[in-house]
Amino acid sequence: MTFFKDRWLTGRCFTWLGRIGLIGLCVAFLVALSTATRGHAQTGRIVVEPPYNLSNTETSSVHVTLVGDRAGLVHVFWCEDVGGQEVTPERRGGSGNTLMYAVWDGRKWSDPVDVYVSSQKQNLTRPQADVDANGVLHVVWFEGADRLMYAQTHVLQAPLARHWAEAVTLDTSAGAVEDGADIVAGEPGTLHVLYARGSRFRVLEEPRAVFYVRSTDGGESWSEPTALMEIPGQDYGASELRLFLDPAGRLHATWVEWNADGFGRAVYYTRTLDGGGTWEPVEIVDHKDPDKPPRESWRERIIVAGDDAGHLFRFWFTAPPAHWYYQLSTDGGATWGAKSRLFVDLEGDQGPPTLAQDEAGRLHLFIGLRTAAQSRIGTDMRGIWHGEWTGTTWSPPELLGQIEGARHNPKAAIVRGNELVVTWWSHAIAEAIVMMGRIRGAPAVPVQPWPTPFPTPTRANAPTPTPHTGEKAEPGRLVPTPAVQDPQAASRQPTTGLLVSVAAVLILVGGVVAGHIFQIRKG
Repeated sequence: MTFFKDRWLTGRCFTWLGRIGLIGLCVAFLVALSTATRGHAQTGRIVVEPPYNLSNTETSSVHVTLVGDRAGLVHVFWCEDVGGQEVTPERRGGSGNTLMYAVWDGRKWSDPVDVYVSSQKQNLTRPQADVDANGVLHVVWFEGADRLMYAQTHVLQAPLARHWAEAVTLDTSAGAVEDGADIVAGEPGTLHVLYARGSRFRVLEEPRAVFYVRSTDGGESWSEPTALMEIPGQDYGASELRLFLDPAGRLHATWVEWNADGFGRAVYYTRTLDGGGTWEPVEIVDHKDPDKPPRESWRERIIVAGDDAGHLFRFWFTAPPAHWYYQLSTDGGATWGAKSRLFVDLEGDQGPPTLAQDEAGRLHLFIGLRTAAQSRIGTDMRGIWHGEWTGTTWSPPELLGQIEGARHNPKAAIVRGNELVVTWWSHAIAEAIVMMGRIRGAPAVPVQPWPTPFPTPTRANAPTPTPHTGEKAEPGRLVPTPAVQDPQAASRQPTTGLLVSVAAVLILVGGVVAGHIFQIRKG
């Protein structure tokens, strides 16, 4: 009788422990799911991590830009006010005196390093960068009001300041206006630079103009500037200059003409079919209403972008009201379709859209906007919005993350087939912010590693342009690693958390079974 009683108690005990184990299994599974999705904002196509402060300084970090490469690296530049005033709610961010750089290698961000320091503590503004077919990273930026600068290094050497070639001056009469220059790498050894000449802060000795220069030897020497458009008069000039090299090798250029009040009065477009040798006549894409004063009608922010399937787009901004428009070309820019409104439920101007293509061939658009007053989406929703080209139109926008404050000039890159990196900045917080994400439905692809670079060439003997005498960044002079949320930790934690939770459940169930067997043998 005692035997049956013990067996009955053992069975009851096992049933009781089994129920606890089952409950524990459910709880652990829910915890695993929670861990796996913690910190991820999910949209229809993209899963993103929380924003990450890459610069993480008390002073200004502004004018952030990025470029991805075939090896899956994402290179980020910004201008930082090293040793400057602390940014507070009462003191907004301004410009920087140091060109900073960091790189994402697919697992972690490098420590930010100062690539170039202004010798006279002049403002450094508006960097733009590209990577050529040989893995050389090229960057242009402005120093002061009118000096256009250029530097380069191999992507594998970029995280160390001593490997950057000495910066050189491309033009001493450039205009350090908003997005006043752009650089694109073309055929091996060929670089294209578009920039505005004629500073708003200098007495003009010649008309302002849009100029183009190119290098055919990887940046060792540069052509004489070619004027694509002259802008007569003291009260007008060019800004927001952009280049786009399409898959067929056609180079497209866009810019804005501003007036004395700083508003854009027209947006322009041209292209070259022979790598910059000759340019087609400049086209006025859109212009302000001539019967309205500047503050009641303006046009700005034009860019060109496209995909590998031959879709080419022109985007530009009109105000008021603050709306974005686009046109489509399917013949490489020879002709353009009708003007269409982009995202009718959104409005605002935080910089032009940025586009990137995933490995599935889908073209993605990212732009900082807010919901319009009569929006069908919602009220006062602000952040980075995402759309996808369907083949005939842009998909309804989806919010990647509701972000406090402005998001100036977001830039995006998709690397490794489906990994998304978006950057932006604002005067309010004056930090270089990045957001990581993953594109659903797009396959990952193996990276194409860069070969080991040759020793970095010296720039001292380059015939043109002349070397700049500014302060060279000291080797190993690094900004401390940001003591904030680790952006790559979230990408590691979901799988790790799930494995840990499953292991805990297995241990629990194993303990219950072992206890049951022990009780039976004891009985």
